[in-house]
Amino acid sequence: IMSSHDITQLDSDLFRRDQIYFTEKDNNTGITDLYSLADYSPRIGENILKGYLQGRYGALPFIRSGIEWQEEYKDNKSIGNTNNAQRSTL
Repeated sequence: IMSSHDITQLDSDLFRRDQIYFTEKDNNTGITDLYSLADYSPRIGENILKGYLQGRYGALPFIRSGIEWQEEYKDNKSIGNTNNAQRSTL
């Protein structure tokens, strides 16, 4: 088992399609889903990295800016709800 934030490893020469998994967090519920690239049935030889960056497999590679997070944290802290602010950023 390996975990990485290095998207350059999304390469079919390094891993089989059934060895690549993605996670995606639902910001409303805080639940994180784990699913396989094989669920999307990419073609053999397909550029997995390019598809990921285009959002083809979900688990979008873009996160909120620190400013957005700080504003949400301040709002939640002011109403005494810091646990939700922390949970929403994990």
